[in-house]
Amino acid sequence: MANRKPPAELRFEEYLTAYGYTWDHEPDLGRRERVDYVIRRGKTTAACEVKEFQTQAVRDLGKRAGGPVIVPPHLAYRTIRDQVKRAAHKLKPLARIVHEAAAAPMVGAA
Repeated sequence: MANRKPPAELRFEEYLTAYGYTWDHEPDLGRRERVDYVIRRGKTTAACEVKEFQTQAVRDLGKRAGGPVIVPPHLAYRTIRDQVKRAAHKLKPLARIVHEAAAAPMVGAA
């Protein structure tokens, strides 16, 4: 059975199509870990990680309180912040690779 893409990735692909991007899903960039997408539009290329956020901590807080609550920012954004930090390690090394590729002389350039 083929792996199904998460809903967030499907929505991301819809966005890319709507705004004229081309992309590769989990391309082989010669690294052990794969990024979710490499996207292109015009002369611009970028590596992207797509994450879905489950905010269980906020739902649990509301259940314990028995109704609506005011959620402190550190709790509301903790899940998002943690996932962004985990994904950042995949993207950071690519910054060097992209920089080196952009600085390399073009073959056949006058």
